[in-house]
Amino acid sequence: MTGTLTIQETAGLGGNVTSIDLTGLSYTASDITQRSGTNRVNGKGMLIFPLNILYGGTAPNATKSRVVVLTVSFLDDRGNSLTSVTQWAVN
Repeated sequence: MTGTLTIQETAGLGGNVTSIDLTGLSYTASDITQRSGTNRVNGKGMLIFPLNILYGGTAPNATKSRVVVLTVSFLDDRGNSLTSVTQWAVN
């Protein structure tokens, strides 16, 4: 699975992405910083997080599509914890 997760702040209050979780994987703030250069999202700004994941399994399973749930946890500059969930269809 290769793609780009775009995290956009829309309320005008910045903060930090504290984790990105998806089926079988979890990325911490330091993982996010390593891949994106920062885990900070400014007010009305965005963060681009590249994903390149190889799912294991036997050859017949490699051709089956699946749904991957991505959960982004965000801590804004006022100390509020927010969570956003999206799904990707992987073919």
